[in-house]
Amino acid sequence: MQKNLRKSGNGSRHRQEVTALKIARNLHVSMGTINFYTNLGILEETRRIGNRRYFDIKQVQSRLAKIEELRTKGYKLKAIRDFLGTTHAGAGV
Repeated sequence: MQKNLRKSGNGSRHRQEVTALKIARNLHVSMGTINFYTNLGILEETRRIGNRRYFDIKQVQSRLAKIEELRTKGYKLKAIRDFLGTTHAGAGV
């Protein structure tokens, strides 16, 4: 997996970027889940090259864990989105 990671960022803050497909495979979620949460504004792609979307793996892991935690407590996605904040303006449910 290490060869598929890209490091980027400014100065000392580096993030590891991976494609949406790698996220889905490595975190055992569907591409539909990644797309759905991205469209809701809960997940944010760090950049796009052609049809490939890249994500900060640590941010995605953190947000997916928080989504799972809140869903098991009975929260609906709208409340979760409001709690986590959207990553872009105009995101709707």
